[in-house]
Amino acid sequence: VMPATFRSLRVDTNIEAGVKYLSQMVNQFDREDYAIAAYNTGPGRVARRRPMPLETLQYVIGVGHFRNILKTHEQSIRHHASKLQLTTVEEGDDWWQLSQRLIIPIVQLRMHNPFLANRQLRVGQLIVYPTVERNDLLEEIDDGLEYMSRIGDNYFNIAFALEVDLNTMRDQNDLWRLQTLPASLRLRLPTDWKARHKVHTVRRGETIQSISKDLKSNPWRIIRDNELWNQEIRTGMVLRVREAPPKPTYLVHRVTEGENLSVIAGRYGTTVSGIQAANALGRRTLIRIGQQLRIPTNAATVAPTTTTVIHRVTRGETLAVIARRYGTTVSAIQAANELGRRTLINIGQQLRIPTNAATVAPTTTTVIHRVTSS
Repeated sequence: VMPATFRSLRVDTNIEAGVKYLSQMVNQFDREDYAIAAYNTGPGRVARRRPMPLETLQYVIGVGHFRNILKTHEQSIRHHASKLQLTTVEEGDDWWQLSQRLIIPIVQLRMHNPFLANRQLRVGQLIVYPTVERNDLLEEIDDGLEYMSRIGDNYFNIAFALEVDLNTMRDQNDLWRLQTLPASLRLRLPTDWKARHKVHTVRRGETIQSISKDLKSNPWRIIRDNELWNQEIRTGMVLRVREAPPKPTYLVHRVTEGENLSVIAGRYGTTVSGIQAANALGRRTLIRIGQQLRIPTNAATVAPTTTTVIHRVTRGETLAVIARRYGTTVSAIQAANELGRRTLINIGQQLRIPTNAATVAPTTTTVIHRVTSS
């Protein structure tokens, strides 16, 4: 579930949050298929009977397929699940660190955890992994890579785990956008790529991790781009190495009354899709007053601090008067002072006045402003 939803549900793990949120959707819509759609695209769209995005329809079909498989193959699934283990993400962990600790190649970890594969790992998340390295997942062929589908496979998950282009994968395998995969289907995986890169010849003593640090890449990027699925390199091997994209810089914006994603995107010179991606909103556009959104922005444009003015309330002042005076909004003042929806203020009360609705974590500078008679 989304981080904001996870926090609101007050549970310990994302899995518990997902189960709790889904149960809420089932109670709201009284139909499992509607609940699954609401879980994916948001309850508002389902409640208003708006057309579902194709991705949501695929999600509903996929979950329904899993449901039927669980009913039909429960004993076999339990047998295979008993051979898997769980580990918890620790401070400083990334996919490479997990791979080294568990002695399981990254590609296998990603294939067992496809929904987490392209997300930054968070401390406390649960990662599933096989107890021993498997050699039967992928097959290298003359002009690429091949995967044989298993019962319950979803080609979206395979694409996410291996970072292959969905449209190319559909074209090469004659797949429909909305379909489930039968077992034992041989899928060609388009792993070729074209992009700016450096050519590096492996020197004695180098490792994938050391090369990634020296060339500002990351281990998975090198493994995937050079099809090093077993994570073995040797002296003299020639690698193509792309620099890892820079980590995005975010500022945090608190939604105020009357704002929508388009307004916020225009304010910060970004796009609606950029905000949706930064906050794992999918295609959802519904936001609520007080919600905190991460806004992707160029680091050069992010102010290093946020100025907060302290204002002492005088006779005759209201939140609206104070907001106009400082060029802010009533809802921004309410949020900065944890007033909720209350508008009642007292003479002599000190209020924090944000000079803008955005705050850049984690540094805040407070300026003390003394009100004069003029």
